[in-house]
Amino acid sequence: MGSKDSFQESFGRLTRDQLNLRKLLVVATSSGKILGIDSWNGDVVWSIYVSQLMPLQGNKMMLFSQRTSAHFPHQPQCIVVGRHKVTGEGMLVVFNPISGLLVGDRGGVINIGYHLAQVVVLHHADEQYLKPLLLVDSSLNPHMFPESGESVLLKHKDVTFLHLALPGSNVLTGYSLRFSEPGALTLTEVWKVSLGGGPITGIYGKLASEKVHSPGRVLADRSVLYKYVNPNLAVVITQGYDHITKNTMTLYLVDTVTGAVIESVSHKKVSGPIHIVHSENWVVYTLFNDKFRRFEVTSLELYEGLMQANATAFSSFSGHSTPLLERQAYILPMGVQAAAHTTTEKGITTKFILFALQSGGVVQMSKWILDPRRPVTGGPREEGLLTYIPELRLSPQETITYNHTLPRITGIHTSPTGLESACLVLVYGLDLFYTRIFPSKMFDVLKDDFDHFLIGGALLALLAAAFITRKLAQRKALKQAWK
Repeated sequence: MGSKDSFQESFGRLTRDQLNLRKLLVVATSSGKILGIDSWNGDVVWSIYVSQLMPLQGNKMMLFSQRTSAHFPHQPQCIVVGRHKVTGEGMLVVFNPISGLLVGDRGGVINIGYHLAQVVVLHHADEQYLKPLLLVDSSLNPHMFPESGESVLLKHKDVTFLHLALPGSNVLTGYSLRFSEPGALTLTEVWKVSLGGGPITGIYGKLASEKVHSPGRVLADRSVLYKYVNPNLAVVITQGYDHITKNTMTLYLVDTVTGAVIESVSHKKVSGPIHIVHSENWVVYTLFNDKFRRFEVTSLELYEGLMQANATAFSSFSGHSTPLLERQAYILPMGVQAAAHTTTEKGITTKFILFALQSGGVVQMSKWILDPRRPVTGGPREEGLLTYIPELRLSPQETITYNHTLPRITGIHTSPTGLESACLVLVYGLDLFYTRIFPSKMFDVLKDDFDHFLIGGALLALLAAAFITRKLAQRKALKQAWK
């Protein structure tokens, strides 16, 4: 860490704002350094260096928030999951995200002693408001961190499911912890599905904190087309090679609780990199078409139909009819390095797709433009959909990085704020870029040039007019009563 005086100076400037626009960014690097960065000015508030920490397979470092600062007097707690640089076994770094101090009896750096196959944070907290981690080793033995979280898992073991895919395999397996006992946690295989098209190269779920504001969309005839919103749905990508069509890619929509394959889409003569954006009832993904030598983006949407099965809750075990699949593809003018979607607190604001282009810029695009129900022929529908055009035009005004060029972008992270109209965006890679965007404009914020004196004067005039009118009406009514 830096000097004590500089740390106290930076830490003393941290303030909490009512709209949650100012954040403390926690960043973990592949070199084993964990940083706390003030989003207001980019200052490094604190730093932790663990020399033996390195990313997991796929060059990914996993960061979980086990407890927020909303549970005073309990301190907030975060945990970084990686592996040991020498042994390759799992390593945990537990720390306070506000102060940057390591937490725990073992100095905050824990070597767990086994290789990791899966890491999941439970949605339920214990009595100390701490969400435990479920760690699965390479022998498929589950472990809890902290160990006191076992009681939380046993309490919700009937609704806790996992899915695993071995590296280089095309088999996806689902497990349940229903038969676990105190002191003997057990994974029980409940389903297994073999997917064609080559080995599995990626599994993409939805955000656990995602909120769906509208359950459907109104059609031109005033009927409602209900969304197929399955919180257990995951996008599974397989990539293979054959001697006829060469590179192939198949996208599967799999229910991770029952193992049912809801839909599948196959592409021939395509290659990566493939970037997936999965939210609500839609999936947007990008790839490179080897046949036509161009970059493409495909949009998928799932709908239940004109009737909704259950308006209050969704269950993967209840019988559901096969959802309706809408699909369209578009041509991108250049390649994509990363992709994400905007998130807001209530999910009311229109979602935007963020594309990190190979040119080093990040553009925002309304999901409305990538709607797969855009009519191919004829004029615009009453729903407001545009006529389908294969080429997507990227406007310079939609570039959120302005005149900055960001090389080697790894990913994009978005976060909601107290304002429904605002979304915070962090672009990371070789550099860091942080900004604030408004997908549906600032509909819940007054403009800077708002004339407060004019509105206040008008309100006072209306109040005075109402008071005078009331007195005159009372005097007139009194005169009429004496006639």
